Amino acid sequence: MKKVNKIVYQWRRKILQEVPRTMMRFIILGILILASTEAGKTQTLIPDSLQAYLEIAAKNNPTVQAKFNEYLAAMEKVPQAGGLPDPEFSFGVFIKPMELLSGNQVADFQLMQMFPWFGTLHSARDEASLMAKAKFESFRDAKQEVWFNVRKTWLELYLNKARTDLTQKNLDLLKAIERIALVRFSSSIPGGPSSGGNQQSGEKISGGMSSPRAEGQSGVNSSSMGGNMAGVGGTNTMGNSSDLIGLYRIQIEMGDLENVIDDFKTQATVLTAVMNSLLNREPDIPVALPDTLVQETHGATFLSIRDSILSRNTMLTMLSAEKQAYDERIRMSKRMSYPMFGLGVDYMLINKRPDNPSLMNGKDMIMPMGKITLPIYRGKYSALRKEAEFLSLATVNQISSVQNALTVEYHDRLKMLEEANRRVQLYTRQSDLAQKTLNLMIVEFSVSGTGLDELLKIERQLLDYELVIIQAIVENNIAVAGFGRLMASDGGTQTE
Repeated sequence: MKKVNKIVYQWRRKILQEVPRTMMRFIILGILILASTEAGKTQTLIPDSLQAYLEIAAKNNPTVQAKFNEYLAAMEKVPQAGGLPDPEFSFGVFIKPMELLSGNQVADFQLMQMFPWFGTLHSARDEASLMAKAKFESFRDAKQEVWFNVRKTWLELYLNKARTDLTQKNLDLLKAIERIALVRFSSSIPGGPSSGGNQQSGEKISGGMSSPRAEGQSGVNSSSMGGNMAGVGGTNTMGNSSDLIGLYRIQIEMGDLENVIDDFKTQATVLTAVMNSLLNREPDIPVALPDTLVQETHGATFLSIRDSILSRNTMLTMLSAEKQAYDERIRMSKRMSYPMFGLGVDYMLINKRPDNPSLMNGKDMIMPMGKITLPIYRGKYSALRKEAEFLSLATVNQISSVQNALTVEYHDRLKMLEEANRRVQLYTRQSDLAQKTLNLMIVEFSVSGTGLDELLKIERQLLDYELVIIQAIVENNIAVAGFGRLMASDGGTQTE
């Protein structure tokens, strides 16, 4: 027995030692779970991220708020539709008491409660609930529309920023080519660096040629060209003229790019105002944009996307709820054509009469009462039922129309997605080849000074390729966001 007690004691002691450790483990595990949850929330909603902008739009957009308030108002109609009619209370007082066998009646009180036909209130409540559901789907549709516009405007802002950066990059490239052209032009002038002149004179000519669009600062006029022709011959003069023409062409191209950059900046101001209007903010608040945009994929087969659109689209679910509400109104109109019943009580206040020996003398009387309506005017009930039937049929037609429109929009988004993917693949290869060609032509131009026309052409072509790639990625993501809008999904745009 002592041995058994010793084993039990050791077992209890072990449990008492393990319990605090186990509890501590659970506490630490819980803290880690809470910390990871908060970290996940922090990573999900980064300030000034697209996901944060979507949350702001859902909370602050006036259109979304209006639709939500309409839904709340529709919900308040449910108890109104499902409630009984107000009870009716009537009373009368006799100016001169009316003599009865049981005494003198001085007043009469009546209370009556009407009850519609069985199931009428249930149908009315169901109709109001379904109409509230339709309002909720309208609210969801407005929110999805605002979210899509936020994504689209955000992507357009990124496209505008990328276009500005790429154009500025090409402008910097042209400035580098301009410096090469300036060096070649200054070297071809007698007294320049390549002609044995001092470096200071060459730098002076280069500085004068940095902006030859301003007359008088080109460093070359008719007299100097005449002097060059007399001193070095016609060949050198023609070389100077071609170098100067090439320099002018480079600076014309630079001026065009500077104008394009200014246009992009103006467009960015407008897009920022549009974005802030969707977020219900001041129009000049800056919008944060990523450095790189990831090309998104829809993540599902096209057939499943189409099925999801037809089953989850908010417009279809809203019209389906309205259709069910009108069907309930049809059933309610039929029941409204049946009689209504009323139950009540009649209380008669009676005073004693001195000369009445009856045992009931002066005792008040209570009489139960019943009431029934006679719906003999059938025209209004028939018209009410036909109105609901026509509305239900009209909703069926609207559902078919919306399905057709969604099918067309689905194919339009699909076409947009396929074209964007094809352009990204094609122009990525073209851009790589154009970049290699441009690098070789810059080397050739810096050595021999030939091929300026082709250099400017390939530079413009490379810029076009890069712009088309960025635009195709943005259109791809807009198409993916369009699929999400049609399927009423809440996925965001990815960035890195």
